[in-house]
Amino acid sequence: PRNPQLIELKNVLNRLLDALQARVGSDMNEIQRVFNSYKSLDFTTEVKDANGAVEVTTNALGQEIIKMLKQSSDFANALANESGKLQTAVQSLTTSSNSQAQSLEETAAA
Repeated sequence: PRNPQLIELKNVLNRLLDALQARVGSDMNEIQRVFNSYKSLDFTTEVKDANGAVEVTTNALGQEIIKMLKQSSDFANALANESGKLQTAVQSLTTSSNSQAQSLEETAAA
């Protein structure tokens, strides 16, 4: 364009697009695809070729959520294991208590 105002507008728009790419990313559809996966509780997907700050942060967020979910699962498994041990100990204690009570009754009756 020969019009200086149009050239300036073009330059401003190009700078705006560059800033958006740096801060957000180059493909909003890709970011939306990942967010939709996250909404469906699928954190295994990530933004491909992430360069923009939002894209990179989205991928980091997904990785952190995966770590938290794994840790929560590990805690739940450990709790279930310890709960099983506690249940076994309580059953053993109940059996021993019943046996002792029966022995006391027999001793008292004799």
